[in-house]
Amino acid sequence: MLARGTITNPLFWLLPWALLALGCHATPRVSPQEARAIDQTPDAMHLSVGLQLENLDDEEIRLDQYTYTLSVENLGSFNGRWAALQTIPPGSSVTAELLAVIPIDRADIPMPPPDGRWAWQLTGNVRYEAPGLLGRVLFDIGIRRPSERFAGSGTVELPDLLQAAQPAQTAPTTVPATVEATASASP
Repeated sequence: MLARGTITNPLFWLLPWALLALGCHATPRVSPQEARAIDQTPDAMHLSVGLQLENLDDEEIRLDQYTYTLSVENLGSFNGRWAALQTIPPGSSVTAELLAVIPIDRADIPMPPPDGRWAWQLTGNVRYEAPGLLGRVLFDIGIRRPSERFAGSGTVELPDLLQAAQPAQTAPTTVPATVEATASASP
């Protein structure tokens, strides 16, 4: 006869080992590279930040989604989500690009830094599917969706914004002189 409260189901005893095995998987290494201006409209600046993603494990890592914030000093920030839809092969690295649109108030553009480069900062995370059958199943049913944080900073040149921040120089205008001549007749 079993003592009261004894658990006889073998799955109960396997559960801790399965959870321990889930914690032992490779994570992608993410490092932001450089930011660059792609386009500019009168109301916004379109930027791109490159990411280098590395997989040191012997199984592929399927990326799912990026969640990030890109801030540009004195201009503003962009919060975004971007579908990753990319796989990092075992022992390899891949690149990705995160896009951001930062609104610009033309009436309130600060003076540019002396070197013409604006400081940027990127923070975020990438959600991925843990390797293995159990990792995929738990990801698909929404129980376990691991993510890896990343952060980086640097400077970016925004040439069109520099021109907009410069005070407008007007060309000197010449006003044509008008000459009035009066003739008087003397007797």
